[in-house]
Amino acid sequence: MNQVKGFRSNFHFTFSVKTVLWGFIFCGLVTFFLGLFLDPQRLWSGFLQNHFYFMSLALGGLFFSVLQWTTGAVWSTVIRRFAESFTAYLPVVFLSFLILCLGISHLYGWSHPSHVQGDLVLEGKASYLNVSFFVLRNLFAIFLWTWLGRKILSHSLAQDRDGAKIWTEKNRFWSPIFLMVFALTFTMASFDQLMSLAILSPTAFNIQHWRFVVVTDPVLRQQMRAVSWNQAQVEEASLLLVLTADLQAWTKEPERYWKNAAQAVSDILVPAIGNFYSGNAQMQRDEVMRSCGMAAMTIMLAAKEMGYDTCPMDGFDFDAVGKLLNLPADHTPVMFVTVGKALKPASPRSGQLPLNEVVIQNKF
Repeated sequence: MNQVKGFRSNFHFTFSVKTVLWGFIFCGLVTFFLGLFLDPQRLWSGFLQNHFYFMSLALGGLFFSVLQWTTGAVWSTVIRRFAESFTAYLPVVFLSFLILCLGISHLYGWSHPSHVQGDLVLEGKASYLNVSFFVLRNLFAIFLWTWLGRKILSHSLAQDRDGAKIWTEKNRFWSPIFLMVFALTFTMASFDQLMSLAILSPTAFNIQHWRFVVVTDPVLRQQMRAVSWNQAQVEEASLLLVLTADLQAWTKEPERYWKNAAQAVSDILVPAIGNFYSGNAQMQRDEVMRSCGMAAMTIMLAAKEMGYDTCPMDGFDFDAVGKLLNLPADHTPVMFVTVGKALKPASPRSGQLPLNEVVIQNKF
C-alpha cells in the first residue's frame, strides 16, 4: 500500500461497515420499488429532489477546487483533496439521471403531447420543453462536468506523485473553462429542477391553471421594468418568472387532468369541474389566483433550498404586462417572482402583527 508522508493513501471500510451500508442500499431499493406501485408521483418527486441534492454536493466540491486553481490560492492546499473527493459521485449522477428519465411522465406536464396541445404558452415553448431536448441537454451537461472533473483531478493527483509544476499549469488552464461551462449548464439544470418542482403545486381539480412565462430577452426585461415602477430586480435578477393563469383552463379538455386516475374517479370529477365553475366568473378568477399563489410559494421555498433568494412582486401595470407578453385574451397576469442572489440581507420586517390578532379560534 502506498504511503504519503506517513498516512495511508487509500481507505478501506471494515466488513461491519460494509454490511451496514449494503443494508441501507437494500432498504432503499425495496422502498423504491414499493413506491413505483404505491405512489409513483411521490416517488419520482423525491427521487428528483435527491438527485439534485447529491449532484449539487459533487459539483460544489469540484467548484471549490476549481476556484482555488483559478485564483492560485495556496491556503486551501491542505483541504483541497477533501473537496476533490466529492467528484467521485459524478459518474453516479449520470446513472441517477438515466433512472430519473423513467419518471419524466410523472414529473413534467409538458412531456405529454395531449397536455401541450391547445395551450398557446406551452406550444410556444415546445422547442425547449420537450423530452428529447431535456434528456440530451442534461446528459451533455453531466458528461462535461464528469470529463472536466476527472481531468482536473487526474492532474492534481499527478502533482502529488511527482511534484511537477506542469500539472499546476494544466489545471490553471482547464479550471476557467470548467467555470464557464458550469455557469451555463448548471443554470439550465437549476431551472429545470426549479420548474419541475413548481408544477407539483396543488390546484383545485388538478386543473393546473398556471402558465409560467420566463422572460430572458434583455429588451423585454427593460420594458417590463418600465411598467413595474422601475424596480431594478425586474431587469437585473438572474431569473424573472411571470406567473400568469389561464382563466378558461377548466373548459379545455378537462378529462386530461384526470387521465391517470381510475375510470370511476374520472367519471365523477371531470363533470364536476364544469358544474363547479360554469357561470361563475368570480370563482374562476379566484381559483387561478389561489393556484398561482401556491405555485409562487413553491418556487420561493424550492429556490431557497437550492441556495437562491427570491422576491414576489405585484407592483406593476397588469394591462401593460399582458400586452408586452402578448397574453391570450383568456389569460391574466398574477404576479412576478424574481430569483437570484441577494445583493444585501433583507431588511427587518417593518411591522409584524402578533399571532393573537391574526389567528382566530373557531369563530370571529
